[in-house]
Amino acid sequence: TMRWWNGLWLNEAFATFMEMKCTDAFRPRWERWVDFGISRTAAFEVDSLESTRPIEFEVVSPKDSAGMFDILTYEKGAAVLRMLEQYLGEDAFRDGVRHYLTTHAYANTDTTDLWDSLEEATGQPVRRIMDGWIFRGGYPLICAALDSTVLNLSQRRFSYQQVDLSDRTWEVPVLLRYGSGGDELTRRVLLTGTEASFDLGLKPDWLVVNSGATGFFRVNYSASLLEALLGAGLERLSASERYALVDDRHAAMVAGAVTSTDLVDLIGLLSTETDLSVWQRMAASLATLDRIVDGPARSRYQERVRGIVGPALERLGLEPVAGESQRTSQLRGTLFESLGTVGADPAVRTRSREIHGKFVADPASVDPALAAASIAVIADSGDAGEFEEFWRLSRQASSPQLAVRYLFSLGRFPDPALARRLTTLATTEVRTQDAPFTLARALANRVTGRQVWGFLAENWDRLIERFPGNTIVRMVGPIGGINDREWAGQVESFFAGHEVPEGEKTLAQNLERMWTTVRLKEREGPRLAGDEQVAG
Repeated sequence: TMRWWNGLWLNEAFATFMEMKCTDAFRPRWERWVDFGISRTAAFEVDSLESTRPIEFEVVSPKDSAGMFDILTYEKGAAVLRMLEQYLGEDAFRDGVRHYLTTHAYANTDTTDLWDSLEEATGQPVRRIMDGWIFRGGYPLICAALDSTVLNLSQRRFSYQQVDLSDRTWEVPVLLRYGSGGDELTRRVLLTGTEASFDLGLKPDWLVVNSGATGFFRVNYSASLLEALLGAGLERLSASERYALVDDRHAAMVAGAVTSTDLVDLIGLLSTETDLSVWQRMAASLATLDRIVDGPARSRYQERVRGIVGPALERLGLEPVAGESQRTSQLRGTLFESLGTVGADPAVRTRSREIHGKFVADPASVDPALAAASIAVIADSGDAGEFEEFWRLSRQASSPQLAVRYLFSLGRFPDPALARRLTTLATTEVRTQDAPFTLARALANRVTGRQVWGFLAENWDRLIERFPGNTIVRMVGPIGGINDREWAGQVESFFAGHEVPEGEKTLAQNLERMWTTVRLKEREGPRLAGDEQVAG
């Protein structure tokens, strides 16, 4: 047991880490570490903000301890433990943990006690390495360039704000993997300062700076290294590494370091991808860009999305194949939903209604992932009759999971009249533990979100009194996706005079994310629309 609440992260992060590790050992085909990339992305997104926090901080009050139960404790904490384990080696890491458990049996500990045990077992400067990751918010961007046989690495803090953070450095455990001819080599290096050079002894054909994507940092490759990675090295990348490649490019686009067209081009290059998690990352990126393009340009963008996603779904097929994995089934659902929502594909929208009809008549006759995707596609373009059908089905569903799926889908309907109907239901008939999350889905709606925000602002005191305190900040979480400057200003002014219970830090992060999104649309929206001045 930790000595005080400041060490809570280690309890929770280690549990999250072991959840992945044990499941991966039990069923490797489930690819749990590849799936963890999505959780790692969520932690990156918060930790890219100036309003992030250290994993561990001083806890004085109950409010301080409550603030620790967030994504930085669980997901970032687990990610840095994974990074350390892979750098030290799994056996050495396990020996250190055993030393820790034996030394402190039936006692209380601090975070540094674990680092000391790992140092004892490995001889590595674990405490020196980990202090920066635990007691400082943020994470590094590693820039990589190759000069013949010498790899040059430099670091600076990654931030969406593009401010000068070059003075903030970490001791970064870096796992390199590179190929020359038919050989593949690996090397562990520790980047301890702003920059360092490492002689590889040969000039590699391709090189991965974050092998296995186990390091909690992003990578910016030089043009030549990236070209080699997308050429000769692409077929040598693991699913986790391909995921990281897209994820890092997406983050660079949000920060303004690369363009939206660069990101779409990369996704197009990877359109033959077959891994679920990689496609989930690419689909999420396509959806993000969809929200910042309007008018006729959006139709052109949707056509581009159909050209990328459509062939992938066609190759996979709509009919499940006997013996296929659950991940393959989920991939089919991901592609179908992306094509029907972001791609606005008319054939998929028609087919979704056929699939849903079969599902209602006989749930066992439809693959669950495809049924779930069909519900999302219908809601995204649905009418009043379908809204009422989903509301009815949410109350008659055969399982809580299905009930919630129908309920939350009500926020996706693009009709202002249905948004008014939803806000009424959420404050009268929907259970109070579900209503804030239902309203959050409606707030995220690109068509009716501003209308729903008006309802929330006007009825704030009533909603605060009605809903559980810890759900309020989640209800307004989608403000991070607001991309209109005037609306963003109204939201910021509102919260300057209204407190959010049990969510002060998270609200600050969502407000900062909102302004990041505003800048993203102002910068990349015209580019996607084909404005030659911006594109140039």
